[in-house]
Amino acid sequence: MKKDVLPRTARAAGARTRLLIWLFALFVIAVSWAAPLQRLREDRNEIVAAAVRENQNRATLLEQYVARTLEAADIATLHIAERYRSGDPALRGTPERPATIRGPVAANHAFLGLSIANADGDIIASTMGPRVAGRNVRNHEAFRAHLGRDTGRLHVSRPAASRTYGQEIIWLTRRLNAGDGAFAGVVAINIEPQQLIGFHAAVSTRPRDVVSVIGLDGVTRARRTGDIFSSGEDLANGLVMRRQRADPDGTYLGPSALDGLVRYFSHRRLDDYPLFATYGVMEQDVLAPVTERRRYVIAGSILVTLVTLTFVFGLLSLLRRTEERATQLASANQRLSEAQRIGQIGDWAFSLADGKLSWSPQLYETYRRDPADGPPTMDQFKSWLDEESRAAIDEAIAAAVETGEAQSYALGVLLPDGSESHRLIAALPTRDADGRVVGLHGTDQDVTARRELDRLQVEVSHLSRLAAMNAMAATLAHELNQPLAAASNYIVGSRRLLAAGGPQAAQAAVGMLAAQEQVQFAGEIIRRVRAMVSNEPKSMSPAAMARVIDDAIALGIPARERETLDVVTGIAPDARFMLGDPVQIQQVLLNLIRNAVEAAAAADRPRVALSVSRYDDAHLLVTVEDNGEGLREIGAPLFTAFVSDKITGMGLGLSISRTIIESHGGRIWAESLPEGGARFSFTVPAADLEGE
Repeated sequence: MKKDVLPRTARAAGARTRLLIWLFALFVIAVSWAAPLQRLREDRNEIVAAAVRENQNRATLLEQYVARTLEAADIATLHIAERYRSGDPALRGTPERPATIRGPVAANHAFLGLSIANADGDIIASTMGPRVAGRNVRNHEAFRAHLGRDTGRLHVSRPAASRTYGQEIIWLTRRLNAGDGAFAGVVAINIEPQQLIGFHAAVSTRPRDVVSVIGLDGVTRARRTGDIFSSGEDLANGLVMRRQRADPDGTYLGPSALDGLVRYFSHRRLDDYPLFATYGVMEQDVLAPVTERRRYVIAGSILVTLVTLTFVFGLLSLLRRTEERATQLASANQRLSEAQRIGQIGDWAFSLADGKLSWSPQLYETYRRDPADGPPTMDQFKSWLDEESRAAIDEAIAAAVETGEAQSYALGVLLPDGSESHRLIAALPTRDADGRVVGLHGTDQDVTARRELDRLQVEVSHLSRLAAMNAMAATLAHELNQPLAAASNYIVGSRRLLAAGGPQAAQAAVGMLAAQEQVQFAGEIIRRVRAMVSNEPKSMSPAAMARVIDDAIALGIPARERETLDVVTGIAPDARFMLGDPVQIQQVLLNLIRNAVEAAAAADRPRVALSVSRYDDAHLLVTVEDNGEGLREIGAPLFTAFVSDKITGMGLGLSISRTIIESHGGRIWAESLPEGGARFSFTVPAADLEGE
């Protein structure tokens, strides 16, 4: 009974916990949706209100800018009109020779030009002087606007094309009166339509904002949307004019008359001119922050919902992953310790301040010291070393402190049992907060077995050549027997010819010469054998590939086998000389030739082909092919020591061959031929001998 109480209690507590978690989750989900959506509604109202206020302010700024621009033109025209009425001779030109208007007003860069037309519409004075001679404007709308009653106000014309300026311009004109008040002409200032909305250059605008100055006649004086400027559009029957008549200084939301895009428009009518300024901003641009935020809010609410719904599973998964990481970390530490044990590697640290050494457990084992004694001091450690190793440690420490770079050096250590151990040390400087070298830490690897293996491999290489010579002993005996027997026969025959005397005695010299050649041939065979079994140090020197190949064939293929074996050789003209040890390369060829002869023995017509060609600018390519059954396996195992598919093979030939080729800076590989057989290839340095 007691055994079931605790599980039931735990299950009940778990159920209550799950219920509380779900209730909390539902509460969080509800809040994550309701609160942000309510806030979005409030933000939308605030943003729209702020945008309307900003729009109204910009419309006011535009209205003031237009008013100042027109007031400047109004003052300028009043000044010119006053000078004209006072009889200023500088303004009294003729239609045939208009006067040139000068002065501060004419120099105002805001104006394209300034002109005076008489009552007949002839230009009698202008900032352009005689260039407008004979020009008449009596049919221009800006001139005819002053033919009736004098309003005393500046007239703003509609945009119209100008032949003088080659573009659309607006005429700002004022009536000139004679002394009796009769119509005497007009004074006109020409401006670009863009001048009326130039305020946008000092105000940050959106690409789709609309800035317009429109006449109460419904004709646009100037309009800009982004970088697009226009003027002269007739909007008399559009929504903008209806809203202007209903509320001259109001704001409304509606489509633009030109592009149909919905905008918030704010109007401001000018007090002294039949114009109004309007500024429009896209509803979509105004609500863009809310729209963007709405996407984020919805995404956030969805995310909160998902996170809340998966909270329990996520927590359990987190705990499980934490346990797995702890297990993996422990396993990794165990593998690291095992790897150090297998690789005979330990780590250490050395402090320059107090000279203390710290050892990992693996070092105690490889140095055969008791961990209970603790790590040795540096002086104790040096006492285990030979003189050269002690100097290597001192040089490494000095170099690390001076350069701050990693150091690598080898040590010879005398172990407690009297045996010698060879160590490979890698040391890396450690620094303090100021960047000064305060110590070293690194690894210590026991390479005794590796060095012994290298020594044994050299011995095995030599023994392999000796073993090869033992296998060829019978063949060499046969090879030597043939030239020596021939020499003996030539000598016996020559003696008989000499004993017989007479004319036949002269032929004895020919027989003796032939005997000499046979003896020299036997000596050449002996020279090749001596070179093969020699263990003297080798040197890199130029050598003829033809000689190396001939020697290898002579030693590797007995004469009795050459009768049934087709041996083909080929050397390219640019591949006649190599740079290397000819005896070692001959050993590689001997191994490959013997393998090829054995592989081709089962073929109906055994064939072995040797070729030398240019591999690249610095290397030759040597290949040995046979027409046997091909290779059972291709790759690194072929060249691994003590791996052989022959019953009596030691598995050293190809391994030694690879070592020799790589020591020459080349590489060796094998491949099966599509038509059957195998090809072994290797590269050796090329020797370019001029004049050869």
